[in-house]
Amino acid sequence: MGTMTFEKVLQPALETAEQGFPLPRIARARDGVAQAVEIPTSVKLYSPPGAPWKEGDIFKNPDAGHTLRRLIEAEKGAAAKGRHEALRRPADRFYKGDIAKEMAAFSEANGGLFR
Repeated sequence: MGTMTFEKVLQPALETAEQGFPLPRIARARDGVAQAVEIPTSVKLYSPPGAPWKEGDIFKNPDAGHTLRRLIEAEKGAAAKGRHEALRRPADRFYKGDIAKEMAAFSEANGGLFR
């Protein structure tokens, strides 16, 4: 088992989700993609209202950042129970807990088969 906390491992992904990153030249190719998707949250994320994406625009995914923070919260909540338990809790929350239930409900509400 490694030595870093779950929070430390997730830090780069969390920063990218919350602070975003500049889009490369291929940004224009993404504009039409979300329009073909029927899921409103995907359209909101990948094709926000207003001008089309352009190179250098900052792409952020705050919902992903929120989910990562919830996983970190699960680790911190179990820290007093030891490293093994602290690392198990985020996985349990994601695969069995409230996050799993939210993903399954969203999938079902949008015609998916994910449970």
